[in-house]
Parts: sequence; C-alpha cells; structure tokens
Amino acid sequence: MTLFRYVFMRFAAMFARVLLIFMAILFIIGMVDELGALSEGQGMARAAYLSAIGQIEALYTVLPLVVIIAAISMFMAMSRSSEIVAVRAAGMSGLQFLLAPSVAALLIGIVTVSVFNPAVTAMATRFAIEKGRATATTVMYAQTSGLWLRQGDALGQVMINAAAVDPISVQLRDVSFIGFDASGTPKWRIEAASAQLVPGFWVLERAFQWDLIAPNPQQARTALPQGATIPTDLLPKDVISGFGKPASVPIWSLPDHIAALEKAGFSARAYRVWFQSELAKPLSLVVMVLVAAGFTMRHIRAGNSVQMVLYAVLLGFGIFFLRNIAQVFGQNGQVPVLLAAWGPTLATSLLAITLLLHLEDG
Repeated sequence: MTLFRYVFMRFAAMFARVLLIFMAILFIIGMVDELGALSEGQGMARAAYLSAIGQIEALYTVLPLVVIIAAISMFMAMSRSSEIVAVRAAGMSGLQFLLAPSVAALLIGIVTVSVFNPAVTAMATRFAIEKGRATATTVMYAQTSGLWLRQGDALGQVMINAAAVDPISVQLRDVSFIGFDASGTPKWRIEAASAQLVPGFWVLERAFQWDLIAPNPQQARTALPQGATIPTDLLPKDVISGFGKPASVPIWSLPDHIAALEKAGFSARAYRVWFQSELAKPLSLVVMVLVAAGFTMRHIRAGNSVQMVLYAVLLGFGIFFLRNIAQVFGQNGQVPVLLAAWGPTLATSLLAITLLLHLEDG
C-alpha cells in the first residue's frame, strides 16, 4: 500500500508539472494573439484575461497528450533511478506496478469530465461574448418546454418558443412570439398554430395577438388574418445550425438537451457522440498511461530510450487524432454512436495491454 501511494503521488505530481507547462505555453500563445487584436485603450490585463478564458478549452482538448507526456516522464525518471528495477526485484510485476498510475489517470479523467467540463463550457461562452462572437440573433437553447429562439435589433427583442420544428421546411409548430421594447418590457404576444420561415418574415397560420400594455390584455386579443407576417432577420441556417457546438453544453445538461432537441424535431446525433466520448475520456487517459508504459517502463540501460519515447509520443498523438476522426464519422452518421465514441479507446486499450503482456513475457 505504501508503494501504491508513492507511485500514485509521483504520477500526480508529474501530471501537475506537465499541466502547468502546457498552461503556460497556451497562455503565452493566447497573449500574443490577443495583443494583436486589442482595441485602443485596452492593455495587458485585458489580453491576459482573454487569453486565460480563451485557452482553457484548448487545454481541455489536449489533456490526453498531457497525461501521456506525464506518464513517459515519470517512467523515464524511475528507470534512471532504478526504482522500477527495485520494484520488480521486490516481486511486483509490471502490471501491478501500473495499477497506481492507472487509478490516478482514471481519477483525473473523472474529475475533469465531471467538474472541469462545465467550467470549460462556461469560460468558452464567456470568451465568445467578450470577443463579440455571440450574436443577438441566434437560437438560444432547447429544453423540455420546446425550442427557444431570439431575434431582434436595437429597437427590441422577440422571444420565440415552439413545441416542435420541421428542420427541412423550417416551420415551427405551436409557436409563441413575445415582443419586448429596448428596455426589456414585454409589449405584445402572438400565438400561432404554425410559423413558416421565408426570407425576411415568419408567415403565421391561425394566429392570435395580445396587447400586453393594454389594461386587460385578454380582452384586447385579436385574431390575425391568415398569412399574417412578423419581420425577422433569421435565416434557415440560424435555426438549423444555431445550437452551436456540442462542446458548448455542460455534460450534466447534455441528456436533457439531447431529449429536448429530438422532441423539437432536430437530430441530436452530434450531441450523443460528444456525450459518449466524454464518458469514455477517463478510460482514454488510462490507455495513455498504458501506452507510455509499454514503451518506456524499462531499464535505462536497455538502450534506445530516445527512440522508445518517440514511439510512445507518436502513438499517443495517433490515438488522440483517431478519437477525433472517429467522432467526426460518428457525427456524420457514417459510424454508430457507441462505436465512434468507445471504439478507438477500447481498441487502443487492447493494443496497449498486448504490448505490456509481451513486455512482461520478455
């Protein structure tokens, strides 16, 4: 148990050091990018702030590479100090020795997905707002009450809620429009059986309007003529593609978000692939440790150390890109969701275990 704690803490400390190095590199890169894009009157503090919140998503993405580099560094250090030789001389096999770093990598993955993932999505959203990439006309979100959209300009905003949508014809069903003035005060409400998006307008069917600034809005209800229109600057691509990237939704909200999207009539395949990929991430970090061990958990006198490290790094990058490519295939419907999310991780885990067993057998 003492040895387990020692190796566990050794790996955790090495992971922390490598993570700090990656953070520093990404922060500097972000600072250079932001300094060139600063407006007049903005200083270094602004660039540092934007770099900090803007690079956090990149750090989350390259976390498997951080783990494999940390594992390689730890195994090489323990080989140089002959600690691995001492462990084997004490009667512990290589697979038993790998239990501690594997558990550490698994815990890092669980904490990362459960805690770090929501923080990353929040910071990425804040970065988009700070950089002005979040537009005023966009799909807001989908939930169990239906699809919510927002459109508007400097004169006011219009909130739109629809029970369902036909993504091909871009027709909303059981739809409500609520108009707000520039100060945020609701002015009118329209409910319609359907609303068809055509260039520049929503075309309504069986619609009624309420004047919300009237003393009695219910008595002020009026029936709108068939084919009445509401001006809009929304385009079909805003409705169909306006949900943003799956990574913009915190993992704890993904199941409800997926259910709401499918209820509204949209395909949630990309979100399903992302959700399953995030669930597989802790196991993928363990695989990175096993891959690193297969090439570098050997005595330094065995030779070819630089070559083995290079092989481990290249294989780690290969696994990293394979997971990303499989996700793309899964999102495009070319590969089943579970296979796209879990297939690369499970396949590379078998490869790593085979390599380790070969190493143990000599």
